[in-house]
Parts: sequence; C-alpha cells; structure tokens
Amino acid sequence: MKLWRSLAHLQSVAAPIYSQLWELEGSSHQAACTVLEVAKECTALNKDAGCLYHADAIRATISLLQILLRNPSMERQQLENSTAACQDGIAICRSLVPKEFTKAEDTFEQLLNEY
Repeated sequence: MKLWRSLAHLQSVAAPIYSQLWELEGSSHQAACTVLEVAKECTALNKDAGCLYHADAIRATISLLQILLRNPSMERQQLENSTAACQDGIAICRSLVPKEFTKAEDTFEQLLNEY
C-alpha cells in the first residue's frame, strides 16, 4: 500500500508540462526517494518479494538521474547529494534481482560515471 501511494505521488508530478518537475528538492525528487526507501524496507522484510519492487525502483532511479542531468548548474553540495541518491538507487535496484538481470543498472552507473 505504501508503495502504491508513493507511485501515485510520483505519477502525479511526472508530467513533463511542469517546469518545477526537475527541481533538486522538488516533489519528484522526494517521491523518487520515498519509492526507493519503501522498496528497500519491503525487501528487508521479505527477500523473495524483491523482484516485485524492481520496476518501481528502476523508475524512481531514472527520475533521480533525469533530475541530476537536467540541472547542469548546481552547487557542489547539491551535486554530491544528487549523485549519492542516484548511487543508492542503483544499489537498491541491484539488490532486488539476480545479477544476470542488472543490465539497466550497469547502464545507469556508466551514465553517472560519465557525468
């Protein structure tokens, strides 16, 4: 139920119409972090259910990466915080599925390292 509410919040702000969508401390950033926290907590409770949260965690990580890439002029502290959030998202996504299914996470990590 928590994950559904978080995703509903993420979906409501994910329309590309709004310019505030890609703000560093905006509601999309908070919603993506919430989805990742919920996925991590639920996986800690039931390790076998981790694959059920993988798609949601991938979507949240993509949102964090987009926020990072669409804000080229950010302060050093904001850059470090956003990079750390993306790295946490990638780590959470990798922990949810077997290693054979982590191609998307490898691509995200390569993109983040190039940035």
